[in-house]
Amino acid sequence: MKFVMLLVFAALYLPLQAQQVTVTGRILSGKDQTPLAGVSVQASANRGTVSRNDGSFSIAATVGGALQLSIEGFLPKEVKITRATFLSS
Repeated sequence: MKFVMLLVFAALYLPLQAQQVTVTGRILSGKDQTPLAGVSVQASANRGTVSRNDGSFSIAATVGGALQLSIEGFLPKEVKITRATFLSS
């Protein structure tokens, strides 16, 4: 009986876990499409990275969450994370 109860609990618990994905991208200036290095990319309070010289970044994030992008001299941007997110702005 214990085993059956554990399986039922596992079946109910697994769909509630947030799906983690690796988000990769390249950050470009909207004005002239030049790569932006040093952009702060935050997925959560304790998970962040900075874009490299070519504007590229990679970060683990949760589907349904958001990335916060910020760099001095530009307005901050929030990007919702879906299974396939493409940002062109």
